[in-house]
Amino acid sequence: NIFLVLGQVIASLVCCGFAVAETDQGWRYMLGLAGFPSAVLFLGFLFLPESPGWLVLFKGDNAGALQVLARLRGSSPEAVQDELQDIVDEAAQQTEGSGDWSALLKPGVRSALLLGCLLQLSQQFGGINTLMYYSATILQMSNGAGAGECGKSEDSDPFSGENKLDICLTAPIATAQLVGTLMAMGLIDRLGRRQLLLGSLFGVVVFLAMLGATFNPWLNLPQELTLYVMIAYLVCFGFGMSPIPWTMNAEIFPLEVRSKALGVTTMVNWMANYAMSATFLDVAEALSTSRTCPSAHPDGAFFLYAVISAGFWVWFFFKAPETKGLHLHEIAALFDPKATNLHELTDVEDSRQRSLSGSVVRTHSFGNSK
Repeated sequence: NIFLVLGQVIASLVCCGFAVAETDQGWRYMLGLAGFPSAVLFLGFLFLPESPGWLVLFKGDNAGALQVLARLRGSSPEAVQDELQDIVDEAAQQTEGSGDWSALLKPGVRSALLLGCLLQLSQQFGGINTLMYYSATILQMSNGAGAGECGKSEDSDPFSGENKLDICLTAPIATAQLVGTLMAMGLIDRLGRRQLLLGSLFGVVVFLAMLGATFNPWLNLPQELTLYVMIAYLVCFGFGMSPIPWTMNAEIFPLEVRSKALGVTTMVNWMANYAMSATFLDVAEALSTSRTCPSAHPDGAFFLYAVISAGFWVWFFFKAPETKGLHLHEIAALFDPKATNLHELTDVEDSRQRSLSGSVVRTHSFGNSK
């Protein structure tokens, strides 16, 4: 999560550089440069070994998994025997019912899946990627530069000082989320998931409402306030709503359905991401309280996101449990007390989790993960 946000900061700085240099057709270079890290990643994949978990679960190649583990840990095969046994035990548990999608509808799993999906929806419906994808556009709106006849003309100078500033200000905006994400590293095991979730989401509601107010034509608030509110929003989002949905989704599902459940919740996240980013400009104009220039006053959209986020906050307040420091069978009991015996941990798994001292339950990926 940190490197994802760091990548956004770097991308913002690169875009700022092209804008300041007044590079003709610079947006083409901005898009093209995105292929560079992808190419580096592709070359790295050529040297990437198969995961030990995949070798054990799908190939039954325990010896190959042992060699990969020894290579990754930089130690002898004998030194990683215990870790290999953990993987074998975990694979055995994950295999139980793993081929049947109906397992996701079991009472305890269904409740956990509902929570996981709502966590992902709350992350996206809080408007995070409208601010990240459209941050420069939002700043232009705050300066009165809407589209067409009510703002600046569409053929205005793309390298004007104001346009350059708006593009470069996306860097501190992205950095604000990075700061919040770094804060989460020190807080997530100290305060717990639930407190960070509720505290972060409360801040998101407040600052979304304030952001809407900065665009309200009747309040006539200072333009600079928009930038400050966006930064405050992203810090609040970064220390809770950014990492918590992914962290809790990695903890709340029984091993035998975890890969499928994570696949479902990740799909929900990206579908919501697309829906929000694809509709933002239309929703902003449709819900604007300005009748003379709705394209430059997206207050209604941010008020809507604030109301939706407030609804999620109420639901999480009553339904979201604390998972900090809990073992898998204890988490299963949170969602279905009658089914605690269905997900009983082996002695090896139980003792391994105790050694984690409250940090996120470690799992080995047997498929694609984010």
